[in-house]
Amino acid sequence: VSAASVQMRFQPLSVQEVLVDPQRTIPVLSFWLNKNDYSSQQALLWCLTRCDEEEQCSVADLRDAEPDGFLRCSLYPDTTVCGAYDQPIIRACRPLLVRAPNNTYSKKVDLSGPVQSFYERVPFQKMVSYSVRNRVTLRETQPVSEGFMECERRCDQDPCCRGFGFVHLVCLPLISLGVQICSKDDATTWRTQNCSGSGAESDPEPYGWYQKPVSMDDWRLLSDSSLLIDASLPTYDVIHLTQVSLMTACCFPPACQEAESCVALSLGEAEAAVRCVLYPDTTTCGLSSTPGSSSPAPSCRLVIREPAPQVYLMTGEPMSQSQRRTRWDHSLTGPCVSSGTVVQFLGVPYARPPIGPLRFEAAQPADWTGTWDATKPRPGCIQPGDAESTASDEDCLYLNVFTPRGRVPVLVYFFNPSANQGQDLLDGSALAALGNIVVVTASYRTAALGFLTAGGLHGDYGLSDQEAALRWVSAHISLVGGDNSSVTVGAERRGADISSLLLLSSTPLFQRMILMGGSVFSPSLVQTASASRRQAIDLARELGCVTSDPADDAPMVACLRSSPVHQLNAAQTKLLAVSGPFRSWSPVRGSVSESSSFHRVDLLLGTSEHDGLISRARSIKDFEALQGRADGKTAFYQALSRSLGGASGNELLKEAAAWFYSLDHSPSAAGYNLFSRALNNATRDLFITCPALQMARHWAGSGADVFLYHQADVSVPLDVQLMFGIPLQPMSSQRFTSSDRRLSLALMTYVSSFIRTGNPNPSRVWAESVLPRWQPVATSEAPPTYLELTPALQHQQGLSQNSCSFWRELGARLTRNTGESCSLTRTGGRPDPPGCRRLSVRKPGSFAADLNGFLLHLSSSSLLICF
Repeated sequence: VSAASVQMRFQPLSVQEVLVDPQRTIPVLSFWLNKNDYSSQQALLWCLTRCDEEEQCSVADLRDAEPDGFLRCSLYPDTTVCGAYDQPIIRACRPLLVRAPNNTYSKKVDLSGPVQSFYERVPFQKMVSYSVRNRVTLRETQPVSEGFMECERRCDQDPCCRGFGFVHLVCLPLISLGVQICSKDDATTWRTQNCSGSGAESDPEPYGWYQKPVSMDDWRLLSDSSLLIDASLPTYDVIHLTQVSLMTACCFPPACQEAESCVALSLGEAEAAVRCVLYPDTTTCGLSSTPGSSSPAPSCRLVIREPAPQVYLMTGEPMSQSQRRTRWDHSLTGPCVSSGTVVQFLGVPYARPPIGPLRFEAAQPADWTGTWDATKPRPGCIQPGDAESTASDEDCLYLNVFTPRGRVPVLVYFFNPSANQGQDLLDGSALAALGNIVVVTASYRTAALGFLTAGGLHGDYGLSDQEAALRWVSAHISLVGGDNSSVTVGAERRGADISSLLLLSSTPLFQRMILMGGSVFSPSLVQTASASRRQAIDLARELGCVTSDPADDAPMVACLRSSPVHQLNAAQTKLLAVSGPFRSWSPVRGSVSESSSFHRVDLLLGTSEHDGLISRARSIKDFEALQGRADGKTAFYQALSRSLGGASGNELLKEAAAWFYSLDHSPSAAGYNLFSRALNNATRDLFITCPALQMARHWAGSGADVFLYHQADVSVPLDVQLMFGIPLQPMSSQRFTSSDRRLSLALMTYVSSFIRTGNPNPSRVWAESVLPRWQPVATSEAPPTYLELTPALQHQQGLSQNSCSFWRELGARLTRNTGESCSLTRTGGRPDPPGCRRLSVRKPGSFAADLNGFLLHLSSSSLLICF
């Protein structure tokens, strides 16, 4: 292509023709061209050609760049700014740039060829709201018909043009057309229109305003069976149109598409007008019994506040298009799957790879441009116990997006699969399809790679990963079908502990949270900087990174940063196998308590009998066995036993816990199994169940909505499997029973409703729903009510009540009274020694009374504590 032919399609921009504002942020696509490879003229030809190929490119700029030896080609979309019409002097329309033009060109509008769209005249006498894209004065000698066609072609060439005004030989391409009348209904909490009035009045004579044809491809007419009527619905907006002919011209494009959260509308009749009611996403999901079916079926319905002859739902961009643009300078290519028409974008980078100099650094924004292949998952973050595998890596800050049609709420779920189980993608397509939500799964750094602190290293890299993923979602998810104003954060197990710290953020980017097996009150959630530094020194010692000067951490940090990642992981796995939960790498900060300042969001949390510190550490134990360390299992159990003494290793508390949970065992295999189960129960109560119950009580007491569950039946699948519909997926359905599949449908329905509204229950007006109503935790001091995840879905109370009383009351008292003056004995019916006080805590299944801040009850099984 010759430079002359390309330059014919562009015109230079002078300083007088642009508006410069260095404070504005403008989307830009940038390329650096090496001066050794391109002359100035060749670089200009390349830059203009690249702009000519890009549909949304309007301005190309070429100038010297840093570092020396490069030219920077910058491509900008149309940034034209026009003056307001209610001002005495109408300013000219000019492109907005962040710097003065130098070697800058704008793309010419191609006015050749036929008109592509059939424009419909909008019969308004005046417009009360409209947005001018540009203002072009036509030649006075030009025939009116030619000027009108030129205006049509200009709108055709602009992908953002919705219509135009042809007023006194001035062509006004419009981004949007206004509406004629706003409703007088004020009882609404949601508005799409500015009904305050406007000083801008434009007489359209003699030619008027014209609208691009409305495509109904993005709208679906709903049947009555897809609707629920709830007159108390607070989120809606109303427009009255004075002519029936304006129904599609005004309701569909300007009224709903201009409001990002508008997804549905109803059309009905009012007095001498058409009543157009606009709605955000009000979908509610439930299980309904259908005639001739032996089991309930999941379905979702749109809630509207009044009956209407026609109700339309916006379906969004057709799913046959596998490429989505995430910013003007980014695009994703991903596959479409058939589970309810869900598009997958797999392995999308949300931050720069945390490798090399970025190891032990906070997450940095992703810097990729162009088109990203999002058809395959990328490795998850390497974790302790992972063998060398392509399924996990240090380069791991990727997310997967599962999106249905339309603009819907978002679940961001933090999850790190074990590399030893293969590249096991947590498939969110079933949950996305059933719940009509966008599901995002994201990996994040853990253990030393996520939280090591020493010298100038400040830790919390794993938490910064989660924050970076949420920033990516906030910036881009609306462009792939999600509503960034309705985001739920979810996580499981240790990741749920970490995610709970996001509740302390001063500017959270989410509205709800789901914690599965984690709590902000977990005793091992945070650690001090000094404890983290000791762990860093232990790790350095394992890797041969200890230096001669113990006060200088810089050489040690440099050595740790350059160590091969799998050697580092093997070393941290060895340490974690013998150190216990209080010496695992954790966020560094002060203690978190009920007096901390939390962001009060709707909360759904729960626990499972499947879960426990022993099951969580299975990969660590297996890794140690493969390394030939025969005593690794014994050391692991000893470390867990020590953790029963709390962070300080209180021997009295540890011995009391050994009595309470019957941790004494015979040297036989059967005795060892009993000990393992008892230790798993003890650590589950201390680190998982009791902190979750504490958080549920505290959250309810603060006035926030909280819903609690527990999975007591270990014969049913994991709660995470149930929530993501694993029993329903074709590749794994044979491993599960029909009862498992029904329970999975129920939990998916609850969760999707919670993600939408903050309440897991379907709308009360849905009489046919067969799901039991999930009761929230009450604000009283009574044991929290929880939903038991069994096929019966019954409510229970008193989860681990005696066990949590032990840790809350007796545990706190024993740790406050430590020292040589404290001892513990078994009484066996003998008289109490002088100076001793008998504190009795009944074992699970018995009753214990609370008196004066600690538990008192005389029984044959009691503890005698002497101070």
